Amino acid sequence: MADNPKLCQGASYKNLNCCDKNIGISVVQPECHCLPDGRVVTNPSYVSSLNKSFWTYKLITDCNDTTLPATSFVIPICEIVHLETLTVSEKIDGCGEWTSIPYTLTKTDPIFGNAPEGFQFVKIEINDRYTKGVSVAYRLELKGNYPIATQPISVNTNSTATVFDCNGGFLVPECNPQGKLSINKNVTTIIKDNQAKLEYRLEIDNIGNAALESVELLDILFLPTQLTPGTITTVPDTLKVVINPNGEIRTGGNLGKLDPGGEVIVTYSIPIAGISSPGQYVINNLASVTSEGTEASDTATATIDVVELESNKCCNVLDNGLAEFKISITNVGDSPHTKVSILDDMVIPTGVTVRFSDFDGCTAVFARTGEPVPVNTDVKGNADIKITCDNIEIPKGASAQKIMKFKLVTSSVSGSTVIKNELEQVNPTDPNTQIFLGTGVLPIEAGIRVLLSLECQKPC
Repeated sequence: MADNPKLCQGASYKNLNCCDKNIGISVVQPECHCLPDGRVVTNPSYVSSLNKSFWTYKLITDCNDTTLPATSFVIPICEIVHLETLTVSEKIDGCGEWTSIPYTLTKTDPIFGNAPEGFQFVKIEINDRYTKGVSVAYRLELKGNYPIATQPISVNTNSTATVFDCNGGFLVPECNPQGKLSINKNVTTIIKDNQAKLEYRLEIDNIGNAALESVELLDILFLPTQLTPGTITTVPDTLKVVINPNGEIRTGGNLGKLDPGGEVIVTYSIPIAGISSPGQYVINNLASVTSEGTEASDTATATIDVVELESNKCCNVLDNGLAEFKISITNVGDSPHTKVSILDDMVIPTGVTVRFSDFDGCTAVFARTGEPVPVNTDVKGNADIKITCDNIEIPKGASAQKIMKFKLVTSSVSGSTVIKNELEQVNPTDPNTQIFLGTGVLPIEAGIRVLLSLECQKPC
């Protein structure tokens, strides 16, 4: 079987196998290769967290006039591998990114002949992506782990196959002689209309070469007790679901017979029907499949962020006719970090003229026209001003504030009047990533009474 990846130290260019140049072409299997996450590890390697094995090879072509560029080549692999479980990636001359390329799987070919017993060919057509004077790496990415065999790699130039089988051949994935289970599990957290749902997908494969007569599935999930599950649906619907009071959810049943190369897809959906308090909730689970002589398991982790906020509005009257309205948004309890946008409304009554000095990074417009409200300029009364503050960051356990500053310039009101400021809305910036339990009772208002001087009616 392919080993777990071991990091390669330094810039190693050692090879497991490097066939001498033939027809101007060399075929190489490097000792180390690159995983999709960028790690440089031993080749081949099996990454259990992905339930995938990786196998890398190189074609190197010289620049001689007599050299013909390769048009295609084949690598033998286990005969039960199918298209859905294999990805082939190419990287030319070490430049750019690995690129997924098309390929075919075949037991026989007019140029390359028949694949070895128990194998099939991965056939890669080059299609003029490159010609000569080039080194090209190819990485096979297979679902599951396979025993290691040695087989030749053959290259087609001008409808002639050249076999590279030096030193006994190249390391390739062969079939497990008996039935062997493989499982890959993924979870997606969906938040829509302020409701959360967990969508699970399990891909269960027989990567062995014998049928498995009875495959049993058991998935154990722990839902935090602050979360209440709704009706759970499964595909197939014959699976049994048991919900225990401690938050444990057990899903399982018999999946029947699984032939060599066969796959069963299991999905289930867990809607969250109730949430008792804010917090960041981590949902862990373990899925196991068993059959006679073989078993496999995989884990998945989901996170649901639940945010609750408190809002407050107050005012201050300073010296020389200066005043301010302050908006405070506070993270409640164990609510995680979040971002919100707010909508605020300020009404300057008739007969009052003010001059704004700062909107604290927010956008202020006249409600009737949509025109921006100027700063350091007189704004006459009978004005309704809409103030929008976007992407306000509120750390866990902390608050955020926005302060609107202005100065009373003149007032022709006989008696008194009130400059009103009302916080109308607080909304999550990205409603599809967090559940939002609200921001207390909205709208909330603060007012500043205008006499011959200013008088705050809700001081901070």
